[in-house]
Amino acid sequence: MDGFAPIELKDRQRMEQILAGNDIHASELTFAYLYMWQCDYRFQHVIRDGWLLVVSESTYDIPFALCPLPVDGRFDRTSFDQSVRWLQEQFADAGKPLVFGRIEAARLPWFEGMARTEFTIERSDKTADYVYRGDDLRELPGRNYGPKRNHISQFLRQHPDYEVVDVGPENLDECRRIIDEWCRARNCTCGSPESCERYACNRMLDVWEQLDMSGILLKVDGKCEAFTIGERLAGDTVAIRFEKGNADLHGIYAVLNRDYLLRKWPDAAYVNREEDMGLEGLRKAKQSYHPSHMVDKYTLFLQT
Repeated sequence: MDGFAPIELKDRQRMEQILAGNDIHASELTFAYLYMWQCDYRFQHVIRDGWLLVVSESTYDIPFALCPLPVDGRFDRTSFDQSVRWLQEQFADAGKPLVFGRIEAARLPWFEGMARTEFTIERSDKTADYVYRGDDLRELPGRNYGPKRNHISQFLRQHPDYEVVDVGPENLDECRRIIDEWCRARNCTCGSPESCERYACNRMLDVWEQLDMSGILLKVDGKCEAFTIGERLAGDTVAIRFEKGNADLHGIYAVLNRDYLLRKWPDAAYVNREEDMGLEGLRKAKQSYHPSHMVDKYTLFLQT
């Protein structure tokens, strides 16, 4: 599409300034996420007339645009409408209908208020984010979290001398090894290498020192067996990006989730653990931690 460019490291400072100036709740809207998943979604962006515009031209899904975001953080009806109509022209020139994806409920009025423009709006349950109270995941209080505490107790009985270390340049290869082993254990196959979670993780690890991420590794009997990595999403919310480990070690994921928040995010009010992608097993796992609320997202199809 005309004027768009891939998201590169040189764009980080400017994009992070724009994203920080908007009230972001959707897990996709951080620079790190857009960068690490760029090869999968084929994200491209342009800053035009005071708006950040990001489009996806994935090879296996319909092309879509993310919600336009004002550079100064202030919504303006006239310039927003102009940006949407410019995107409509770009999609039309590419022979595609204009679709907006991953739109938060709070921004639906931006689109519904457009004159002479109507959208078909569909809720996308598989992309809704699970959000938890930080204290719940750190403390695991009450009856609801009894099973999680039991998993942790069993892990501690079997591995009382486990260690927690920060992810850093000296152990990034351990993270790569763990996710490689995780994929092999599950006969992980993807439509293309770029669409694999492992590819996105490695892309992030390759530029670790240039992104504002944090993580921990769990060591059992001196061997790194699990890692998790996250980042600040907005304000008082942290987003969990990767969480991989040796599932043969009972309770390791419950320990990993708790220890990361205790060690790196002791004051985070909320934890966004992303979507379930419509997968029943992942849905049950995320529901087992009893989310505080969901970040519902919508897909908008321009009516012509």
